[in-house]
Amino acid sequence: MLIAAIRAGVNLWPVDARGLSADAPLGDASRGSPGQIGVYSGTTAASITSGFQRSQDTLYALAADSP
Repeated sequence: MLIAAIRAGVNLWPVDARGLSADAPLGDASRGSPGQIGVYSGTTAASITSGFQRSQDTLYALAADSP
């Protein structure tokens, strides 16, 4: 479908419906701390950030592949 859109000259402008995000690295007052050693080594915050970035990979790919 993307190839047909490119041939037709359609530009895709993906928008993340979540809007701007400014989450606390290890959560907020709505849930408890994840605990464990990952809090001190930074792996827990890195995992949360990585998950958020992976959720946007499709949007980036669509934007990069369209003319």
